[in-house]
Amino acid sequence: MSASNVVNATGEAAVEGVNQFVKLLKDFNVIGFALGVMIGNNAAELANSFIDGIIMPTLGPALKRVSGKNMTVNVGGLTFHLEKFFEALMKFFAMALVIFVLLQVGVQMTKPVTWVSVRSVADGVSL
Repeated sequence: MSASNVVNATGEAAVEGVNQFVKLLKDFNVIGFALGVMIGNNAAELANSFIDGIIMPTLGPALKRVSGKNMTVNVGGLTFHLEKFFEALMKFFAMALVIFVLLQVGVQMTKPVTWVSVRSVADGVSL
């Protein structure tokens, strides 16, 4: 086997491997999934900055008044610190409120006027 035959065989194998990889990306929609993950991460970052920068400062005085107290609970030999839990709970409710308002204001979903009904089925097809 000559060197040119080895190079040609290696090149063909590489092209076949790349073609299989591209087929995998297309079949499993990997690119769309990756884009969705990136957009989701950016949306989460935007929502967190909105809550941390706008919502939480308005709730800050009430939260400081509550967290100024001793937010620990002793059960047996265990001590539970509830400050972080209540802060996360407040963030959750703020996020739920923001999502609710956006859905009410921004997204106008309507029910379809008529539903599609199947009246006949081709021979050999079962539903």
